[in-house]
Amino acid sequence: MVIFQENNDSKFTKKDEVIFGKEEDKYPEQELENLIIDNPNIIPIQKFSSDSSRFIPLAKQIDLAHHGRLDIIGVDNVGNIYIIECKITTINADKKSIRGQLTDYVSGLWSNRDNWEFLPKSISKTNSSPTPDIQNRSFANKGLEKIIEDEFPDEHEKILDNIKDNFKKGRYFLLFAVDKITIGMRETIDHHNQAIDGAEKYPMFGIEIKKYSGNENDNFISTQIYPFNSDELRKKSEYNSNRYNNDQDKWNEQFNSTELSNTEKEHVRQFKTKLEKLIEDDKGEFVYGTGATAAMMPRFKSSPTRSAIGLYANGDLKMNTELLREDYVELYEELKKQFMVIDYVKNRQNLLNGRIEYWIKPADWLSFRDEIILILKKVLAK
Repeated sequence: MVIFQENNDSKFTKKDEVIFGKEEDKYPEQELENLIIDNPNIIPIQKFSSDSSRFIPLAKQIDLAHHGRLDIIGVDNVGNIYIIECKITTINADKKSIRGQLTDYVSGLWSNRDNWEFLPKSISKTNSSPTPDIQNRSFANKGLEKIIEDEFPDEHEKILDNIKDNFKKGRYFLLFAVDKITIGMRETIDHHNQAIDGAEKYPMFGIEIKKYSGNENDNFISTQIYPFNSDELRKKSEYNSNRYNNDQDKWNEQFNSTELSNTEKEHVRQFKTKLEKLIEDDKGEFVYGTGATAAMMPRFKSSPTRSAIGLYANGDLKMNTELLREDYVELYEELKKQFMVIDYVKNRQNLLNGRIEYWIKPADWLSFRDEIILILKKVLAK
């Protein structure tokens, strides 16, 4: 990839690529690791899981006995676990060692799958290191629970439960983070992913991260992922995984047994009917999630791959405009603007760093259910 920068005279200048680390460095990948940890939005999390909107780094250089040190471990806002191996391929040309290390890390975690405390204890131990490299990171002196609670105050318990479940079942996303995705690496990723069978397999991706020098000491970062068509792999891994294959019948079954009052149930049904009418008129569709609790998530034709809200079978409502941010920027901005008119949403922003990304109990959201329908119709059902 070639990067050009526009100058004051409206002409464009080609930018030079800057190599991460130096060959003589004892730890040349450190700069790349910290770039990802300090700028987690570099990881295009929505390309890997349809329910995900945010990557949260948990720790770096976790020591796995007999299996080496895991470069980066992180999660997303639904509790998926990500293992990232960083390598500067222009320095370390041994691609076999890169592939082998990821497999080794999975083996190290898998061997401890029946000991849940291994993961939070390892994270706490690593993040308490007094070295500047750890103390300068966002997770310094924090354990798993504290990190998740700080990032997701409304739903940290659910996310922690999902992390625990994924750890015990050995479900991970594997990422190579490199300065250059080679032909050999592409072939390795393709070979691994074609064997995904829904049992113990885990999807593998590569993310190429390049740095370029700019004017006045400015730097530019470019990224691309492999496989290029990540949607196909994402759908395959979700369909064949150990997650739940929910549908409308499952949603109805769970909703009928939920412990809501008769009034709350009736109001939820009314909202559901209006939502279904919106999707029918829009010629969109519903997906029902892959979690233990089925969720009706509307996919409008204006944003056919993402759902900004989810109506769960237990009556909870999930609002997550962040899911639109990457692929549907204009819709994301407009929907967030409209939702901010709702008093409840407006009052929550001080807690959530400006993100509309949280669960709401029926006792709260049913009071503004008609506003939600009107906003969805105005912004998404075009």
